[in-house]
Amino acid sequence: MRIIYCDSVFDQKIIEPDYEEEKSAAVKAGFDFSLISFEELIDDDIALALKFVTETKDKEFGIYRGWMLTLLQYENLYSGLLTKNIELINSPTEYKHCHYLPDSYEKKSL
Repeated sequence: MRIIYCDSVFDQKIIEPDYEEEKSAAVKAGFDFSLISFEELIDDDIALALKFVTETKDKEFGIYRGWMLTLLQYENLYSGLLTKNIELINSPTEYKHCHYLPDSYEKKSL
């Protein structure tokens, strides 16, 4: 299992400081992690956003732990990671269901 974190705005080779403590605990628990560029992701440059994510030989599951994304941004991240053999545990459909409140519960007619 790999956890995908956003990099620091000031240095793409280090994690966003708000996630440093969580990353340290995850590594201690045996998880791998990769950094992505949130800025490049929201600018729709998925190749540059994922430049520090190494492709895995075997399929690996991942968890995104970063800033909120639009559905399109999440879809781009999901697809980009699949090309590196990493599948986020939440599909874009599941992300939409949990992220957009109107899609989080069944609508009932009055």
